[in-house]
Amino acid sequence: MKKNIDFIIFALKQLKAAENFGFTRNEANRNLKLALNHYWQAKELGIHIFRKHKLKKTKAASKTKIENTEIEHAVPAQVIVDMLLSLKKFETNNVEKILKKYWRVILVTKNEHKKLNNKKLKIRSSMPKDWKKKYNMDPMARYKLAKIKF
Repeated sequence: MKKNIDFIIFALKQLKAAENFGFTRNEANRNLKLALNHYWQAKELGIHIFRKHKLKKTKAASKTKIENTEIEHAVPAQVIVDMLLSLKKFETNNVEKILKKYWRVILVTKNEHKKLNNKKLKIRSSMPKDWKKKYNMDPMARYKLAKIKF
């Protein structure tokens, strides 16, 4: 019987094959992102975007009405995709290690969401420039840079 991680590894291999064929990463990663959302986030972690009240919240989001909040990935999905694709081999342990450490879904206020998307900070779909050195690859580095508290 296949495990959830097996579907993700299959999608990773599929993406690599599509890139080798000539597709751009952006064109080829749709199936992988779907697999990550379905097989990791929903099935493995039990995180459903329709159950916002169960997500980890910032301090401000915990005091805000649900309809005034947004769902954010602490580490943008594309950053995680790039990390997964940089693996030499798509082995279960290596893929799971990355997903367990970096796949975090957070509930933020609409104002906090705007902060994270601020063009000056340049962290809308990436991690801070000095993420590896200054932040020691902390998954919450974007929130620290944007001064968002938990």
